[in-house]
Amino acid sequence: GRPVLGFSLNEDNMFSVTKLVPGGSAARSGEVAVGDVIVRVNGVTVDGLSSKELIAHIRGPPGSVVSLELLRGDAEEVLTVELHRGDAPPPRQEGGGGASGR
Repeated sequence: GRPVLGFSLNEDNMFSVTKLVPGGSAARSGEVAVGDVIVRVNGVTVDGLSSKELIAHIRGPPGSVVSLELLRGDAEEVLTVELHRGDAPPPRQEGGGGASGR
């Protein structure tokens, strides 16, 4: 699979975490929360980056480390979180194998 950190972003004016994927690196770390705003990736400010550019900075080889600097709530202090990139968890099957068409 492709290496992922396991979170979704809202791209309205800033990149904020909207969802943590269970089993993803971000959720397993316990250090990333929904609502956190990404301000830097590996020391590079995200101001002015497109979502594609941000994703390019976040992605990397499985097992490598990415450093995220996050703002949480009204805190003025930036949190620095290092996450190990991992493989994407397998997609969950929707529905259940019940009989259909009867």
